[in-house]
Amino acid sequence: MKKLYKIIKDDRGSSLIELLIFLGISLALIGWGTDYYHAINIKRGITDSVKFAALAASQQTDQAKLNQGILAIDPAQADVVFLEMVKKNLSLDNNLNPLPGSPVIYVNKATLYYKTYNSDVLPAVSPIDNHAITEPSYVVYIEVRVRRGLTQIVNPTPYWTIKIAKDAALKISP
Repeated sequence: MKKLYKIIKDDRGSSLIELLIFLGISLALIGWGTDYYHAINIKRGITDSVKFAALAASQQTDQAKLNQGILAIDPAQADVVFLEMVKKNLSLDNNLNPLPGSPVIYVNKATLYYKTYNSDVLPAVSPIDNHAITEPSYVVYIEVRVRRGLTQIVNPTPYWTIKIAKDAALKISP
């Protein structure tokens, strides 16, 4: 019992313990910062990819209606262009599953939403965020998962979920 009491009262080695605690906290903060920075960069890239795909889809004019003087998006062609661009930009296969090297690990197909809004249904309200749609537009909502890094130690979820909602209006310059 005396030996145990002596070990507890002895101050030697306390600076080593303090150093180890400091290093542990520092490494945790650096890991969190790195993960957060990585997630922000991935989100920005995925958001840009979806935004550009929606913009390309919104520019698919319906020539028959345009000849009648009605500005409209061709829904079938817009869907094809949107899906092709999303697959190309996010490295997805034809079933929207990630290919090797893709920034995403999963695309939630249950919540994937893309729709053309033309003048025959306008004005309309977006089902995603309830904003008014007043001109021909292509509306998109997608949820993807990306890998986490060191913060997985603290939070066992192995991925971040990124949700993106975009809409692009058809614009034709004179």
